[in-house]
Amino acid sequence: MGSFTLKAWRDVGHSLRVAVNFSADQLQDSGIADKVATALNRFGLPADDLVVEITESVWLDPQSAAIDNLHRLKRLGVRLAIDDFGTGYASLSYLKHLPVDILKVDRSFVTDLANVGVDAAIVRGIVSIAHKLDLEVIVEGVETETQCELLRDMGCDLVQGHLLGRGLPPTAFTEAHFGKPPGSEPFPPYRR
Repeated sequence: MGSFTLKAWRDVGHSLRVAVNFSADQLQDSGIADKVATALNRFGLPADDLVVEITESVWLDPQSAAIDNLHRLKRLGVRLAIDDFGTGYASLSYLKHLPVDILKVDRSFVTDLANVGVDAAIVRGIVSIAHKLDLEVIVEGVETETQCELLRDMGCDLVQGHLLGRGLPPTAFTEAHFGKPPGSEPFPPYRR
């Protein structure tokens, strides 16, 4: 459904990227990169329109097939993001070896951000390390203008959270952001 929706938006002139969470089980599948390539080709989508989000638990085992599959996905041109960064038990040394493009800082560091304490220092440190590794930084859970402004001042690349809007299904997103009138058909019928 995600590939079809992205294709439909692109066909009417909206160039967007979509992020999809992959589970540990999906990344253990030796054919996952081929499945992704097939979906991208089927809908004529550029690989970098897709961001695959993984959590730290997916890549903690260096012997796992997940690491090889991440490299395969990266070779396709898919962008890779570590979701909920900073909440797991992984070593920072993994960042040197994983083919990731984006760190998504967990929302737990945002709640007390305005108090200029430990959370602010952690976020500032993550942003600094990520940028030195040429990684993009997205901070999750941003709910206030104050948080957004502080994160901008820290050099954060993007924010995600209820300040910008709540998650929406594709049709509601289309209506809210692209001005389709309610009741209109935003996409051509989906055919398999």
